[in-house]
Amino acid sequence: MLGKNEIDNFWKQKEKETNSKLIIATVASYLKGYELHRSTITGLLYLMENGVYFENFEDSPNIMSLITKKKEFEKVTFKIAAKDIISITDFYGLKSQNEMTFVNKLIKALGFRNRGLIIKYNTSISDEVIEVFFSCFVNPFNIIKKYNSLSI
Repeated sequence: MLGKNEIDNFWKQKEKETNSKLIIATVASYLKGYELHRSTITGLLYLMENGVYFENFEDSPNIMSLITKKKEFEKVTFKIAAKDIISITDFYGLKSQNEMTFVNKLIKALGFRNRGLIIKYNTSISDEVIEVFFSCFVNPFNIIKKYNSLSI
């Protein structure tokens, strides 16, 4: 387990690397949408002032590693520049909990798809619109609210 100083140093390093300030971060599973990665990947999803970043980390050894063959770790990182983002919504296309209908609230209360986040963006190379899907540890509206408060 990392201590507070190690976590603070990690984010200071990320802010230095990205030349941007951290807004919010969460553990998330990448589900689909990014062309180069076709499988679910769990990692760190974080919103900086200049964009959204995702990266995974190698798992710590555990008891299961003694009895199962360990897959070779593949580092995955990608960034979606803030200027390219069209919208960030939940799985229902909502940008705020205030937009939720009674049915949406009931479905979320029952735990169905209640952690989904969609980032829709234009690629820098073409005018193609891409949707990237994540399942977040935190309520996706926390991220959406922070994103909407940025002046981009």
